[in-house]
Amino acid sequence: MNSKSLLIYNTTPCSSTFQGSLSFEFLPFKTGVTNSKLQLSSAELGMFQYDLQLTATAAGPEKAVYFRASLGGGQQQSAHFVNFAKLKTEYTCKVLN
Repeated sequence: MNSKSLLIYNTTPCSSTFQGSLSFEFLPFKTGVTNSKLQLSSAELGMFQYDLQLTATAAGPEKAVYFRASLGGGQQQSAHFVNFAKLKTEYTCKVLN
């Protein structure tokens, strides 16, 4: 595949009588349509090329984190973030009234 946002999980060589599936994951960094090519090759059967049109839609809202503490009290909660960027990323936390 010729896209940096596609990950292939199984690339093991297969015999000519092999039947199975190929798994890949599309991890886009922006919304829109991306065109890519998938090439499967076999010494016995040759190369098979597929044109892929991959569509990325905007992510839904994240689950809210709620704090409930009595006056003068405190509460501590953890939030989990997943970062798919290949570079260091910094996050900002805001508290809204």
